[in-house]
Amino acid sequence: MDIPGGRGSPFDPAAYPAPEQFMLAESTGPRRMWSWGNVELLLGATSGVDVPPLITSGPITAGSQAGAIGVPTTTFVFGERKMLDNWRPGLRAEVGVWFGEKHHWGLAARYYSLYSTSDPLTVLGDGTNVVVVPQVVDLTAPSLDTLGALFPLVFQTAAFPGTNLINTATNIQLPFFVSFPGVAVGSAAASVRTSFVGGDIQLRRVWISTDDIRWETFVGYRQLRLGDELRLNYVSTSVQTAFTATGEDNVRTSNNFYGAQIGSLMSLAEGPWSLQLSGAVALGNNACDTDFSRIRLLSAAGVTLPLVLSDSGNRINYFSVVSEANARVGLRVSRHVKFTFGYTGLYWWNVQRAQHQYNLSQSLTGRTTQVYVSMLNWGAEIRY
Repeated sequence: MDIPGGRGSPFDPAAYPAPEQFMLAESTGPRRMWSWGNVELLLGATSGVDVPPLITSGPITAGSQAGAIGVPTTTFVFGERKMLDNWRPGLRAEVGVWFGEKHHWGLAARYYSLYSTSDPLTVLGDGTNVVVVPQVVDLTAPSLDTLGALFPLVFQTAAFPGTNLINTATNIQLPFFVSFPGVAVGSAAASVRTSFVGGDIQLRRVWISTDDIRWETFVGYRQLRLGDELRLNYVSTSVQTAFTATGEDNVRTSNNFYGAQIGSLMSLAEGPWSLQLSGAVALGNNACDTDFSRIRLLSAAGVTLPLVLSDSGNRINYFSVVSEANARVGLRVSRHVKFTFGYTGLYWWNVQRAQHQYNLSQSLTGRTTQVYVSMLNWGAEIRY
């Protein structure tokens, strides 16, 4: 977006004496504080995230290894691929004001958001198909003895080859059969979700403002939030013992960046057309909140036995860097109105994502990564 400039400049709305006239005109410009604002529709995407295998399947002939990770016959029903990288709509709004007669100093504020996106799936197991929830369990947990006695064909205490999910010598991959012919019937549901929102405040200074070029620098404060969630739940009833097993895993991360920002903006004008290029870098703190809950219940005849009930959360502060680059083309259609189209690319370093934290076990990975955000924008700007 072009920013109001010096008097007599094509960046100054007072330089256009009539809506239909797009040529430089002599003007003293407004000797007052004046402002601008724009609203843009966004079409953007955050970088995808590798989701671990949450629901699997396999042939009946594989027996207790059906659906196990590392077994060649296993098929991945949900997960084991990159997800949440689809393009989705959003909104960005900006307001600003220039001070004094020469308008060398200005203040601007922005807010932008990509609407949240999710990828859910529910799988029904009627006892004729194989539905498996992979998991890594601690062999020293006393609840496994209870489950092994009540579900002797569902739980198989054997390690499966090829998995990289085993953390220690006492942890083992132990797939849970939600549905298996002659063994169990039930359903499993999994979902992943992400959301992105941000904003900043900028103090701007104009250094060059001529008929066809304008250069500014700015400093300010920037804030971002990236929220992610992974959910998995299942319910399975043994056809042999009539016991019902229920499980739920829920991982949530919230990354909140707070930092100081510095940047530069250059605008080129030719008649009613303009091109704006800008870039900024922010350094600051990313306060990452992580919550993880796991539930395992066993019930029969109205009696429920809690096998695993855990809920943990923590906040970790990371030093983080955010960089942004923008390109925007503008077409002025009247003295006060301009239509714009452009692209924004944003990079955010040192964040945690819920999908990367989950490794099918009771513990989380603690892994950090980076996020890329791409946004196309269409909008209109009004100046007064």
